[in-house]
Amino acid sequence: MASLMHINFQEVAMESNFLDNIPAGEQFLQNKKSPPEEIPVLVLAYLGDAVYDLYIRQYLIEQGITRLNVLHKKTTGYVRAEKQAIAIRFLEEHLSEDEAAVARRGRNAKNGHPKKGKDIGIYHYSTGMEALVGYLYLKQNYKRLQEVLTIAREAVEMSEISLVQKQ
Repeated sequence: MASLMHINFQEVAMESNFLDNIPAGEQFLQNKKSPPEEIPVLVLAYLGDAVYDLYIRQYLIEQGITRLNVLHKKTTGYVRAEKQAIAIRFLEEHLSEDEAAVARRGRNAKNGHPKKGKDIGIYHYSTGMEALVGYLYLKQNYKRLQEVLTIAREAVEMSEISLVQKQ
């Protein structure tokens, strides 16, 4: 993961973002009843899974990929549990105390059983990643959410490059 250290966090914050169409101070979806801190962590992860998937789909479409089978395959390559675990492990050292607490709660949540033959630890880490994304989304901290999503995507891309170079 040392090769990921080249990421410039200021540049990431300035990158075009999929949340640009949300006017400042407005919510995309109204959530007036429950502050994110009071929402069960697995519900945050459920929402975060959808937000991360949408971000990746939009990113791939913006890259010019328009064939559905290719979009699906590439999206899966980013959002599967193993890749989310890589992303959150890289992000951990860059999280605020509140963000780290949410990711830790997600990681420690009892979220069922992984597919047969899969590592339960990977699923716990991926749940932490999804919970963090859901939390930032509901906090309406869209700038930070964009940073986290972009860094997560870049971490996954760098892990793929490292894997190819090792072969």
